[in-house]
This record gives sequence, C-alpha cells and structure tokens, in this order.
Amino acid sequence: MFQNNLLMAAASTIAAPATATFTESSIDAAAGKTSYSFTSQDFGTAAANRKIIVAVNLATNSGASGAISGMTIGGVTASLIKFQANAAQGGYSSEMWQADVPTGTSGTVAFTLSAAGYRLGIGIYACYGAADDADDTSGDGSNDPMTTTIDCPANGFVIAAAQFNTASGVTAWTGVDEDYYDAITEQNSAGASKDYSLIQSGITITCDPNASTNRFAMSVCSFGPA
Repeated sequence: MFQNNLLMAAASTIAAPATATFTESSIDAAAGKTSYSFTSQDFGTAAANRKIIVAVNLATNSGASGAISGMTIGGVTASLIKFQANAAQGGYSSEMWQADVPTGTSGTVAFTLSAAGYRLGIGIYACYGAADDADDTSGDGSNDPMTTTIDCPANGFVIAAAQFNTASGVTAWTGVDEDYYDAITEQNSAGASKDYSLIQSGITITCDPNASTNRFAMSVCSFGPA
C-alpha cells in the first residue's frame, strides 16, 4: 500500500505535456507597409491554458531591419520570443511572438514594423499547457541550408520558422515536421514544429531550401510544460 501511494504521488507531480498545433498561415505581398493586420485568423480551440505563438517571416522594402516593434494577438499584447536576421542583409528576418489568449476560436494578428515591408508571411500555433517562457531559443542567418541546435524539455515542443529568397520551396526540414510553405512572389515563408515526449539536448534543426540563396533567416524556440 505504501509503495502504491508513493507511485500515485509521483504520478500526480508529472506535468501534462505541452503541445503545439499549427492552425493557419497567411501572406501579404504588398510593398511599402509598416502596419499589418491579419483578421479572422484561426486560433484553434479556446482553453484556459492556451498560448498563441505567431511566427513572422519578412523581407523589407529597403533592406533595413524590419524588426517588429509591437504586436497584438486577439487584442492581447504579445511579447517577443526570438528575432533572427540574416547576418549580411538585415532586411531578411524571422521572428516569433507569444500571448496568452484563452478565449475565442479566431481573431486578429496586428503588428508594426520598424521599416517598410516588402513581402511577409505569418504562421500561427495554438499551444496548450506550455510554460510562460521559452525553454530555449535559437536561429540561423549565416548558413545555407539554415541550421542550428536547440534543447527541448520532456513533454515539450519545438517550433521553427524561416524566410528565404528563392524561386521555389523547401527541400527538407530536419528535427521538426513541416506545417506550412507559402510562396510570396520571389520570397518564401515556411514553418515546422514537433512535440517531443523525451528530453532533447542539442537537437539539430535544419531548413533546406531547394535552391541556393544568401537571403534567408530562421528562428527556433522550444517550450516545456507549465
């Protein structure tokens, strides 16, 4: 009986898995804008423990950094998880933002850029049971194919997003499973994710466009359970 009680007590302390569900991707090919509003976006099933993560893959109009200066998700002020620019050409970037949005199955994603955009795409994830902050973040703006490593807790998840300038799409992702790929004229926006039941230390994440390019950026984050 004593042993059974110990097992039950141990089981009760194990956190429920954190999960990430891709819900929608959208693009905007209009050049010269600094303010963007994507309405009626799919936020997935409402839940008290839901976090929405939005990835933004961007090329600017001038080549200057287009880092987002502020974002709201479903009317909730979001916080930056990770920003990654291309090492040589800062106008090509990928970044991720998060907000706790417990209510509603759809809503608006709105943000402002620090420089006029040229082509951009977003990817949206409904995440459940995740910790308040990312366990780890990483990115790459130097290598073709884009590659980096990241840690992920047990019962956690990894999300990756990438922007790249080629005439065609992604050959392969490693470490995560592709969720979306959107062509935006000569720009591309892509994302991938994966839930992990076992702890991952230094897992390799790669996004390999099927044509060579020097205009790219990839951002990556991981979250564990709350």
